[in-house]
Amino acid sequence: MGIAKDILDLVLCLTAFGTLLCALLLYMRRDFGDRSRLLLAWCFAFCGTVVAIRVMTVSIGWPVSDEVLLPSDLDSGLLTLIVFFLYPIEVIHPGWLNIRRIVVISLPWIVFSLLWILIPFRPLASFSEMVAHAGDFNVWIRLVFLSMFIPMCFVLYSIPRNWTGSSADNRWIRLYTVGTQGIAVLYLLSMLTGNAFVNALHIAYCMGFCLVVTYQEVFLRLRVPLDVQDIAQVAPACSVLPAEESYVSEQNPLWEALMRVMDEKELWRNPDLTLEALAAHLKSNRTTLAQTIRQHGYEDYRHFINRRRIDEFLKIARTDSRISIQDTFFRVGFRSKITALRYFREYTGSTPSEYLRSLPEAK
Repeated sequence: MGIAKDILDLVLCLTAFGTLLCALLLYMRRDFGDRSRLLLAWCFAFCGTVVAIRVMTVSIGWPVSDEVLLPSDLDSGLLTLIVFFLYPIEVIHPGWLNIRRIVVISLPWIVFSLLWILIPFRPLASFSEMVAHAGDFNVWIRLVFLSMFIPMCFVLYSIPRNWTGSSADNRWIRLYTVGTQGIAVLYLLSMLTGNAFVNALHIAYCMGFCLVVTYQEVFLRLRVPLDVQDIAQVAPACSVLPAEESYVSEQNPLWEALMRVMDEKELWRNPDLTLEALAAHLKSNRTTLAQTIRQHGYEDYRHFINRRRIDEFLKIARTDSRISIQDTFFRVGFRSKITALRYFREYTGSTPSEYLRSLPEAK
């Protein structure tokens, strides 16, 4: 048990330092007109401060409780989880958050805080004692609020979203939801067991989550352009990349229908467009459509869609070489800088900056 507590103390120190450092980095790299990064900085500053306070109380010799379902920990855990949700909600639907909605999202924490103030909660020294008194109001009510942690992670799926004005695609939402579920599960275990090692594992996971989200925010996520409403006004793409070799000479009705819907409806702009959804739109199936795409010289569906997006990027760049690279990537359907840059280099052999400098208008 002594080793576990030493590990916990070390993890707490590293987490306090790392989380506050992430908050400072995000605050310094905040973007004008995009408050999601600012919300994330506040979130990490709050979490880092909470952990730092715990580190200081341990360092000055204040006793640390080994109780399970400690009301103060449950209360701070609910608040922390709610604070964690402010950033992804802003990414999913910029501008949707307001005071009223924040209060509604915070209701579980508000209700529990009031109960904690008004009702004396009995201490629970162990898991077995918790089971023995599970029928008592001040025990089962804590279990009820604790059981909310995992379902609350799915709140992100209830946020209204239009892909044209959101820098979060379905994959991003799934990954963030899974990440917060990991936090909730480990917190659940630490609250029920009061074990120092489980607590250390939970804190370390939170630190890792903060680092991953910070990296994703600073280096991967494409922010929503300020003039995003102009997306629908962009003219359809005309091919400026060299045409790939076609392995099918005869007419293919499915391929012709695919080309028609790509040109007329520009479905490739939708970052959530899947092979299954596209096949359903064409009244086909994913296997047949994937085979047709490969027969016409593409590796797979992803290469087909992303070639369309890069093709449109180059068309816009030839019209105006002073474009914002990130805003244009967003407009053509990308939501990740790394993905956009990878496909751009693969199809053109250069970086976007190099390509823009090579245009006659840039000379």
